Amino acid sequence: MPSALYPLRKVQFGLESTSGTLVAASRQLVGDCTYSPDLQRTYPAYLRSLRAPQADGGVVTRRGCSLTVQTALDYEQVLLFLETGFATRVTTGGGPYTHTFTPPTANNPSPKTMTCEFVADDGAAKPYERRFGHAVTRRLAIDFARGTEARLTAQLVGRAEQALTMTGGLAPLTRTTVQSADLQFAVDPTWATLGTTDLPPVFIPPGELVFRR
Repeated sequence: MPSALYPLRKVQFGLESTSGTLVAASRQLVGDCTYSPDLQRTYPAYLRSLRAPQADGGVVTRRGCSLTVQTALDYEQVLLFLETGFATRVTTGGGPYTHTFTPPTANNPSPKTMTCEFVADDGAAKPYERRFGHAVTRRLAIDFARGTEARLTAQLVGRAEQALTMTGGLAPLTRTTVQSADLQFAVDPTWATLGTTDLPPVFIPPGELVFRR
């Protein structure tokens, strides 16, 4: 069935220790976020024992939701989307840090999950406050062009929403945005040498880098 889209006023999240077990939010996202509930119904052609069209609300066969985040690419929030979508993070160094995400080749990845809290304007005096858990990043896109700030778009999917009161006292993330000229790409012939053959910035045209699950 068609889903309504809700532009959100605030989005907060917390990483789940056990996938699917809801937690209180610990950080606040920065960006433009849009929420879409996902409700699928099945309508039998005829009522049981009657030759008449189905006229009620049908049977709900799936409940879920999606959340789209659009923002400037930064060094802080992109870690969240990579860690909840593609691979386990391995951090080395003592500042500056190096964060490595290496997808497994012999088995399925086991990304972390998170609980998302959000508040939207429902047209009434009382705000629409909800949360959903087991959220993972299904798609991550980075747009870049020389002379501009790199942009990030992330699409998350999760379980059906629940009512809640937003976790209070959280401040927006302090972040450092990334210029397109700061991005570095590597093209290597084998998996073992990934990340060792950097492309000179002059050879990197405007484009979009997309990760999908």
